[in-house]
This record gives sequence, C-alpha cells and structure tokens, in this order.
Amino acid sequence: LGEGLSFRGTIQNLSMTGAAIALSQACIPYVGSLVRTGRREATVARVTADGIAVNFKVPIPAASFDERIIL
Repeated sequence: LGEGLSFRGTIQNLSMTGAAIALSQACIPYVGSLVRTGRREATVARVTADGIAVNFKVPIPAASFDERIIL
C-alpha cells in the first residue's frame, strides 16, 4: 500500500487487466487505494467477500499472459 504497509494475499483470479485477491479480513484496503501486486501497480476496484479486486494501471501484454506469468 502507499503507506508502506504490506499484506500477503492469494490470487484467486487473474486477467490481463486485473486480479481478485483473497486477504484476511483484518487488512482490507479501501476502494480507490493504490496497491502493488508483485511489481505491478494497481487500484482497488472493489471489496469482495474474502478480499479485493484490483485493476492494473498497465494491462499485462497478451504475448506474456500465460501460466508462467510473474507479477
């Protein structure tokens, strides 16, 4: 997070434009918060039942989007 805080999460769903990430209920950032998923900057788009959904600032290029992707 922008405040220098970091939390561990589990990616549940990944697309070229964003991801759904499971987090513990104790550490849910607000919608609109700037976050980093791996090395990729993102904005929290919504809070889900078990975490957050984020939109990447720069989409993942189609040529590098496969099962070996490293965020």
